Amino acid sequence: KFTAKFFSPHDSSQKGEQWSTVFLAQANSSRETLFASKFNDSTPIQYSHFDFSNANEDGSYIAKVYREDIAMLNDMKKMFEVDDVEAKPRSDLPEDPMNVSKQHLELMLTKVLTLPRNHQYDKDSKNPIKQDIGGYIWAKIGSFGFLTGAQTFKPQQMLNPNEGNVPNGHNMIGILPGQMWGTPQDRILVVGGHWDTVKNTGGLDDNGSGVAAILELARALYHGKCNTKYSVILVAFDLEEFGSQGSLVFVQDFLIPRVLEAGGYPQFTGAIIMDSLLHHNTSMDSQDMEKEWDDQVPDASKSIRENKMRGDFLAAFTRATPRDKFLTQTFRQNWDENKPSKEIRMENFLMTKLNKEFVNLTVMSEHLNFLRSD
Repeated sequence: KFTAKFFSPHDSSQKGEQWSTVFLAQANSSRETLFASKFNDSTPIQYSHFDFSNANEDGSYIAKVYREDIAMLNDMKKMFEVDDVEAKPRSDLPEDPMNVSKQHLELMLTKVLTLPRNHQYDKDSKNPIKQDIGGYIWAKIGSFGFLTGAQTFKPQQMLNPNEGNVPNGHNMIGILPGQMWGTPQDRILVVGGHWDTVKNTGGLDDNGSGVAAILELARALYHGKCNTKYSVILVAFDLEEFGSQGSLVFVQDFLIPRVLEAGGYPQFTGAIIMDSLLHHNTSMDSQDMEKEWDDQVPDASKSIRENKMRGDFLAAFTRATPRDKFLTQTFRQNWDENKPSKEIRMENFLMTKLNKEFVNLTVMSEHLNFLRSD
């Protein structure tokens, strides 16, 4: 019953589902011509302009960090440009803008994404820290030149009657439309992770690490001046720790009607969901395994045992369907080409029994812990 409820269709007509119909784009963005060619009054998504660099002007702690963040990123941007007019990447720089910025990650993980992001914590502490951090994530996505929106929703699935009133959730969405946006020839890629936490935890790993990775990806695409053929959508889900609410609403109320249906059903390449990326331990017997893993993810289970139960890997949870396997293989290829540290392995948790798009609920329920992002 839980699995059926978890994967049941979401009805956006219930309980006053809300959606911010107007996205925002950074004023004077280099992507203005692209946005104007893809979004207008006749498309499901319209936009207005906003200066994200001045989005946090109050005296809160998060606002101060945001201004520090923006100043650092502006300095970084200048380093990758010849001048502000042509804005061409410099070929004489020792640093590639597409390389990971340790400075950017450290700022986010030490000053922002180590604080609780939970509505109950805000209520008890009388401090709107979750609201402030949500605004920080939203503004950062916008500052990186993405078409940015906040999807506001009221939780509807798997509610606990003892929890009382549950506030609205807010998914933060950034769109980098490719040349094929709005056509059946597009190949949509979603990269996401949840930004909320359980009560009374800072959520540095779960899932500040995933959010930081999303925002660093946004920075690299922006500073690298990437113009893609196919579209990329970034999303930070809310209320995942409260019944996986945000991801469900994102798929049912935004991705399907406003992107896939409106675009003539382009190919959906897949979704890369990043969660708890900081777990890493090279010690023997540092990795726990459930007994069901031998049956559900046999290759990964065997590999971990052969490696003396070390938790020294990045896990890629993959269904045994063509699209999922293609996505993981592409990720693996780029992982190998970029020659990461030998101390970090990539382990493919291939779920061999999930070998088609739709399987029965019994099989689905057996793999539920691999499919949840909270």
